Amino acid sequence: MKDFIKPENIKRSQLVRPAYRVNGAIYLMKREMINNGKNIYSESTLPYIMSAKSSVDIDTLDDFEYAEYLMKKSLGTLYK
Repeated sequence: MKDFIKPENIKRSQLVRPAYRVNGAIYLMKREMINNGKNIYSESTLPYIMSAKSSVDIDTLDDFEYAEYLMKKSLGTLYK
């Protein structure tokens, strides 16, 4: 695997700009927009930046167990 990681692509993580992605956690829109067959994103779409712990993508049993662990840990801190 020659040139797998090119030296010019190696950067300190502190120098890399944050990256965001749509996670599907929160959508607020008028009811009519849900089934109109059009794109729900527009120029007026606003982001809501969530922490990684608040935005666990659950696709596997491991993902579910991790989310469950985070939830129990979070609930435990509420009652201490």
